[in-house]
Parts: sequence; structure tokens; C-alpha cells
Amino acid sequence: SILDFSKIEDGKMELLNDVYDTASMINNLIQSISDRARSKGLMFYTQIDEDLPSAMIGDEVRLTQIIMNLLTNAVKYTKKGSVTFSIKKDHVEDNDVYLNVSVADTGIGIKKEDMGRLFETFARLEEKKNHNIEGTGLGMTIVSKLLIMMDSGLDIRSEYGKGSVFSFVIRQKIDDPSPIGDYKKRFEESKKSEHKEVAFNAPDARVLIVDDNSMNLKVAKNLLKLYAIVPDLADSGAKALDMVKEKHYDVICMDHMMPVMDGIETYQKMKEENLIAEDTVTLMMTANAVVGAREQYLEAGFRDFISKPIDIRTLEEKMLEYLPKSVIRQGPAKSRVQNLAIEKKNVKPAPADKTGEKEKAADNASEDILEFEPVKAKEGSGPDDAVEFEPMEFDASGFEDENTENMQSGKNSGQSFGDLEKKLAASGLDTKAALAYCGGSMDFYKEMLTDYTTEFESKSAQLNEYLNEGKWKDYQIVIHALKSTSKTIGAMQVSGQAKELEDLAKQEKGEDIRKDHSGFMKEYEGLVESIKKMLM
Repeated sequence: SILDFSKIEDGKMELLNDVYDTASMINNLIQSISDRARSKGLMFYTQIDEDLPSAMIGDEVRLTQIIMNLLTNAVKYTKKGSVTFSIKKDHVEDNDVYLNVSVADTGIGIKKEDMGRLFETFARLEEKKNHNIEGTGLGMTIVSKLLIMMDSGLDIRSEYGKGSVFSFVIRQKIDDPSPIGDYKKRFEESKKSEHKEVAFNAPDARVLIVDDNSMNLKVAKNLLKLYAIVPDLADSGAKALDMVKEKHYDVICMDHMMPVMDGIETYQKMKEENLIAEDTVTLMMTANAVVGAREQYLEAGFRDFISKPIDIRTLEEKMLEYLPKSVIRQGPAKSRVQNLAIEKKNVKPAPADKTGEKEKAADNASEDILEFEPVKAKEGSGPDDAVEFEPMEFDASGFEDENTENMQSGKNSGQSFGDLEKKLAASGLDTKAALAYCGGSMDFYKEMLTDYTTEFESKSAQLNEYLNEGKWKDYQIVIHALKSTSKTIGAMQVSGQAKELEDLAKQEKGEDIRKDHSGFMKEYEGLVESIKKMLM
């Protein structure tokens, strides 16, 4: 936020207009915020106009940043009730569409006398009352300034103790005027067409994965196997340093939050000791892929980042973009994306050019590779003109409740997994998301569930130890990893609670952590016991 604010103030923030897919943008926004809303017990409603153009031209990154700021604030400042996200076509002029975007909540609302302070730099309203809520106080300032750059403005209606509605109208160029219809179906259809054929095989690629969490290493390894890539694995920054001394890598994927030496420190050490070749691409792998993260990692020297839990489409795109063209081979006409029936095949060992690698390649040759069948504006009033209005009673009719979408049996992955799948979904696990992170393999999903339960004893012991000793940095690292692995198995509520504890640990708010820790541990232990029974 500080980086973005500085760029805007210095006049260095530029809007980059390009073609983007409307359904994809909407889907990403909803997926990014719905889990967080659900973890707080909030209803999350959406109303997406089916007449929106399928593709538009504008700065998708900054538009997404504006909406995400509004959605995040709505969730943060709403203790009970709902958050409602709406995007509609206001009107069309020539080849321009005017979008009406609004975010409504049943949160704490804003006092009339505080309206003028809403856009003050580093200002947070009712700081004492909201001391436990994270934030820099820059979000709304950035939203306001970005909207001004886009010839728009923010309209605010709020009643203290009742809730708020933030809205704006913004102009975008139309690239594809055909209506999106159901945005979810449109999004899924676009992904199917993108992956009708596997993009590549790269058995000769040299990839290093660095992560202190064994579950994350296993997920990355199994997803890369889909492209015939057999990566080397390092469970610490120190081990990664030793490995790059011995071998040249095309791509290094580095976890950020690691004990002793984190990903940025490890990368800097490699650079200081001249251990990374000029043609080696280093990518950050992080569960903290928030707005502004890309700039942070680029500034540290990384080429790009991959969000965790790892999305197979993103992984495929990054490998295609950054692996040397010489190691990429055309793959068979089968998608390696999620959601399908699985058949196993062996992959020929990659040629070894160093002593000892022949034996390693021969060992790797016997490992099974999973393959999947294809499925695949107007000016806003601004804070000074904000008006009072009748207490808000949001009508949920016509709105879609995103909280329950992934709980419905039979909708995950396009295939039935019998009683186990039904039990997992009924217990609150988002099996659809989990299978996506596990490459569509139910067998691998079961393995991840087993690993998750096995890790409980050590993870809980670590968390309790660091809590008792007030080691908040160590606590943050463990809870951060647990946030990611919980999401990998579809435990969105536990993941959301872990994120809240991570945020508190980041700010070293020991009293708040101690207050919330026991409740989290009960939820975590209950989930583990439930999974164990279902796997029996």
C-alpha cells in the first residue's frame, strides 16, 4: 500500500490498458474474498449482470485492486450479517460500457462526522475500537486516487451501526460485446478451451523447489510430474544453498516464510555468493499473494511469484514462460488439468549429464505420472457529499450465496467419489477447491488428508511452544504454513482462522493471539479427528 501510495503521489503510477476476460476477473475477485467471509460466519452474496461484455479493455490490475480494497474492508469491519458484491452494466455509449460496481455490508458503518476523515492518509476510523483489525489506513486513499485517475469517483452511503454501501461507475472499452451469461460457466468453458491439449513436456528441465513444509513440497512435486518434470526438493534455505552449489537450475521456486532463513534471505545469500547463474529464473512461492506482493518480490530480485496453494494452470503458465525453450517438448493431446478420470503412465528418465544423475534418473523413471482426460463513469459524490439514508435491509433474492456453492455434493470435479466425497463435503471441506490443488486426483487428495492429520501433533506442539514463549515470528511461520495446507485440503474455515492469527503474529499482538489461540486449536483438532474417522 505504501509503495502504491508513493507512486501515485510522485505521479509515477501508470494505468496499463489491455484486453481482459470479464468472467475471469469476477471469478478471481469472488474466490479471493469468499473464503475470508465464510471464515467469519458471514453470508457473501453476489449479483453479477449476465449482460456484461465478455471481454473488456482497461487496467484489470488496478480495477481489481480497487474492488478488492472495498471487499476486504467490508469483511474486516462486518462482525455479523452479510457482504454483497454487485457488478452491473449501467449503460453503453458507442464502444464504451459503464460498469456500476457496489460493495454493501451490514457492518459497523461510519459516523457522519467521520466521513471527511475516510480518505485521510494513514487514518483509521475509531482506532481504539478497531485496534485488532489490520490495515495501514491507506486503502481508501488509494481507492479514491485510482478512481480519479480513471475519471470516476466513489459514492458512499452509510449509517452508523447499520452498514455501508460503497459504489462507483467506471468506463471500460468493449473488446467482445457478447454477454457473459453465467460468469462461472463462462469461466470454466474458457479454461476448458485453453487446456484441450497439454501445453508441454519437459523431462530435461532442472527445477528446484524450496519449502520447509513437506505437504507443499509433495504438492509441487506431483503437479510438476504432470509435465514430466522431476524437481529437486529442499526443505530449508541452507539446504537450497548447498544444492545450487552442486547443480545448475533453470528455475528455482522459493517459499517465502521459512524458519532461520526465509526465501528472500536465501535468495540474497545466493546472489551474494554468486551461486545463481544469469539464466536461472527464481520465482517466489507464497500464500501471501496480495495486491502489491508482485512489486515487493520484483524489488527483491525475484522474476515473478506463484500463489499457494498452487493452481495447476498458473504453474503451467509460469513453467512455459520461464523454462528454456530448448527443454520444452510438445505434449500429447491430453489435458493435465484438474477434474478428470486418471490413467497412469511412466515417463522416460531425463538424460543425465552429471555423475550420479543417471542412477537418480533411473529411479525416477519408475514413478507414476498422472494424466487427466480433458474436461476442461459518472463522478462519485465523494465523502463530503455523503448522505444519510434509511436503515439497510438487504434483499437476498436475486443474489447468489457463494458460501454454500462448494458444499453441494456432486458438483465437484465432474465426477463422483462416493461416500467419502460426500462425507468430506458434508463436513465442510471444499472438495472442489481441494481436488483442483491436488491435480484432480482423489488418491492424491486422500494422501494429503492423511499427511495433514499426521502433522497435527508436531504442528500443535510447535504452536503451543511458541505461544508460551512469546516467539511470535516462529508462531507466524508455523501458522502461515498451516493456513496454506488447510486450504490445500479444502479446510477453508481453519485456513481463514489461521490467517487471522498470522496477521496478529505479524503485529506481535500477543494478548489477542492468546485470546484466539485456544479456540483455533479446538477447531483444528476437531477437523483432524473428523478427517481421521472419514478415512478409516
